[in-house]
Amino acid sequence: QVEAWVRASLGRGGHVLNVEIGNGVVDSIARPMDWQLQELAAAIRADPALAEGFNMIGYSQGALLARGYVQRYNLPRVSTLVSWVGPQAGQFGVPAWDEMIGHINKITSAMWYTPAIQERVSFAN
Repeated sequence: QVEAWVRASLGRGGHVLNVEIGNGVVDSIARPMDWQLQELAAAIRADPALAEGFNMIGYSQGALLARGYVQRYNLPRVSTLVSWVGPQAGQFGVPAWDEMIGHINKITSAMWYTPAIQERVSFAN
């Protein structure tokens, strides 16, 4: 839906590249962010319409990848980066679930920092 909205807003002659990383939902969780960032950079570099630079919108986890692209690669160059509901400064949570989430965090916190999880789960790294 966002892609259609952006296309309509740009009108004729506007170019939109909507990048799906890997197979979507599964890879967005099961693949490390570094792998996802490499896939994003490859897709951008493969599009000749972006060679002179472009504006970039990253939505949710895509906002983190967009920021990573600008920080690590930025060639072709991003003129304007829009981070749309991206957790750039972390994530707040859901107040009604604080107690339950607190218990889950006590049980799982150490696991997220093990090398095996850091290498394989996107939101752990």
